[in-house]
Amino acid sequence: MPPSEHHRDEAPELTRPHQIPKSRSAPGYKSGITAAEWYCHYGECEKKYRRLQELIRHIRDKHEIPRKCFLCDMEWTRTEKIRSHYITRHSDQLTNEEREEIKRLRGRNNTIHFFEGW
Repeated sequence: MPPSEHHRDEAPELTRPHQIPKSRSAPGYKSGITAAEWYCHYGECEKKYRRLQELIRHIRDKHEIPRKCFLCDMEWTRTEKIRSHYITRHSDQLTNEEREEIKRLRGRNNTIHFFEGW
């Protein structure tokens, strides 16, 4: 099949219920198609993105249930937002060690695990 007829409109293979594709490259990437896109398939959502990380961010921001701050119930989907929130809004309620540990947190899973342990 010529690259121009590549199935870029087909849904990529999905690995989890919230439909994040297994492959990190957009469909058509290796075949030379430059307009390859990732599609969101939640309900009636028709958003499309050129980069997988943008699709993942969209799914987390718009389709997953947000988590809440344990001190004030602020809702969050992005880990960098909750880390910043704790440091700026609740600094007086944290020990120096807790503040430093929050500053050192990296990655979504580490951040979620840290705050769920509170």
